[in-house]
Amino acid sequence: MRNDRGVVCDKIGRRRLNVLCAALAACVALGSCATARTPKAVTAPAPSAPAATAQAAPLDAKKIIQQRCTVCHGTFRIKVARILPIPADKIVDNMIARGAVLNPAERKAVVEYLAY
Repeated sequence: MRNDRGVVCDKIGRRRLNVLCAALAACVALGSCATARTPKAVTAPAPSAPAATAQAAPLDAKKIIQQRCTVCHGTFRIKVARILPIPADKIVDNMIARGAVLNPAERKAVVEYLAY
């Protein structure tokens, strides 16, 4: 079947292309897991005021990602993670299991940022 521009297209070819693109994006995103880099130890910043008296300020997920995630990953890999069909919470939980240090509030902010 030809489209209006005379280009041959079929559902099977388009489906194969979509699967190939998804597989390529997953390989790029997961490729960082196989690198032999030793991440620097990252510790959570100490609170400046007691939690009971301090008001909860909104967390800047972009800043958290710059401080914590770019220790092991480049920003391109993080941008790719935002468009992958993998749920953002699974990606973040996987990175926490691999040593990323995030408290529950920071985890929630990063998941919301990656999921838009």
